[in-house]
Amino acid sequence: FCQDLLLGTSCCFDFSGELSPDNTDWNMKCCDQESGAPVVAPQDGIKEEEIEKLDLTLNLMSALNKNEMFCKAFSYELMVKLSSCVSYTTTTTTTTTTTTTTTTTSTTTTTTTSTTTTTTPTTTTTTTSTTTTTTTTTTALTGAIQAITFTTGSCIGCNSGNVEGGLMVRLVGENGAICETVGLDRPDEQDYASGQLARFDGQPDGGLSDGMQGCYLAPMAGNLTGGSVTWTGTGMFAARTRDICIELSGGAGVWCCQMQEGSSPSNVAVPLTSCDLIIIP
Repeated sequence: FCQDLLLGTSCCFDFSGELSPDNTDWNMKCCDQESGAPVVAPQDGIKEEEIEKLDLTLNLMSALNKNEMFCKAFSYELMVKLSSCVSYTTTTTTTTTTTTTTTTTSTTTTTTTSTTTTTTPTTTTTTTSTTTTTTTTTTALTGAIQAITFTTGSCIGCNSGNVEGGLMVRLVGENGAICETVGLDRPDEQDYASGQLARFDGQPDGGLSDGMQGCYLAPMAGNLTGGSVTWTGTGMFAARTRDICIELSGGAGVWCCQMQEGSSPSNVAVPLTSCDLIIIP
């Protein structure tokens, strides 16, 4: 038809005139198809409002599946302003590759090490130590207290182990001599079991271990007049036949005194009376 009328080679979609997005009766116009597609493109420099109308029109025409043809017939500047044509624009990415060449120069250093050996004379000094041991022998005076002995009759409520508290003995002589032990108790054995004969002699450390230190080798010249005993442990102590005996050094004999009471409760002093000297031949 267009060729018969000599108006152009093709019947083209006309986007150059007034567009109405609400109208689906799209304008057609004869053209020479100079753009390679049957499209009459809008003039350059169209206003923003015309661009919006064109974009809406293309959205309506998308059902024809020809939007790619339409968009590519427009100028590139117009295409990038139309949301319907953005997907058909071409993004050119230029990638610049920089190649860095590193030249490594190796330097070899040769180090010569000189080793000097120094010989130091060693002097060895030998020290000989001489240890002199001095043995001191204590000679007790005749009549000094050598040991205290007694036999336990009973110890009710007392500790059954080796640490029992012990009997504290205070001795008084007629010349005013007085000595006093702490609780007589040997730490390595039980001394106050019923029927047990106990002997405290202050060996080997002068009475520090068994409690004799206050009366160890104490001089007791003259007659022994009395004193007292006090049970320092738990419970109640009683001596068999109430006898508390004191051995004297140098064969001077043994003094035996009697407890005035039959027993000594814990921390209660019981007087010693009726002291008699027994001479052992």
